[in-house]
Amino acid sequence: MTTRLRRPRLRTTPPAIKLYSDALDKNALEGRRLYAVLTNRGQAYLKAGKQADALADFTRVFELPNIPDTARFGALLNRGGAHSSFNDHKKALADYNLLIKTWPDNAVGYYNRGNANARAKRAKQAIEDYSRVLDLEPGFVSALINRGVVYKGLKQYDQALADFHTAAKLKGKDASIYVNRGIVYLHMRRYALAVAEFDHAIRLRPKSAFAHANRAVAHLFLGSQANFDADVATAKALGAGDKTVKDLKAYAVYYDKKKKREDNQ
Repeated sequence: MTTRLRRPRLRTTPPAIKLYSDALDKNALEGRRLYAVLTNRGQAYLKAGKQADALADFTRVFELPNIPDTARFGALLNRGGAHSSFNDHKKALADYNLLIKTWPDNAVGYYNRGNANARAKRAKQAIEDYSRVLDLEPGFVSALINRGVVYKGLKQYDQALADFHTAAKLKGKDASIYVNRGIVYLHMRRYALAVAEFDHAIRLRPKSAFAHANRAVAHLFLGSQANFDADVATAKALGAGDKTVKDLKAYAVYYDKKKKREDNQ
């Protein structure tokens, strides 16, 4: 079984929680309707930040008798995701381990465990999981991107670029690929290439504050203060967070001192 499960579309919470709870209280639900309503309520609880309630619903689905494998698979996937969203990496990994043990040839289990390992700063294990995903499904673009991000964090830039290049061939309209590739070029001090990548990302997603902020840094190190200022202003207008703005100001100060040192030599 390699089908990727789609999360159900939810009504807004908390009205959704009441709607699903009323359905459970007032009707003798069973079979597909029961696990569908429990799953939807669990997702609504999760969206409302009610982790314990969400976990209870996902566990109940998993323990229901005579349900399809897809429902049991989804329950474990959702429960692991709930643990992961609240940074309980140990319990998330336990659920994904069980999922993989039960469905060892399903790429989605390895992908989600890879994400949990990455969040838990377990880079080696994350790379192994993403690599297993790609063995099972070579065109799984999110696994390529995420493995590239882990390689980037390890400063294994050639491996990161290889993954981003492959991802771009498979899904050329995903702006995140070009942002990540641009950041790699920034770290490699290949600033002109970085600008080109961020340009591409911004063409695909003009309102990406993150892409504008990173392009600002590349412009700065290419000596273009005007382009730096323009991208900083745009990033702010698009809602860049305080930390991003603070980092950009620090880059500006660093570059100014660097330039003065060079001028005095």
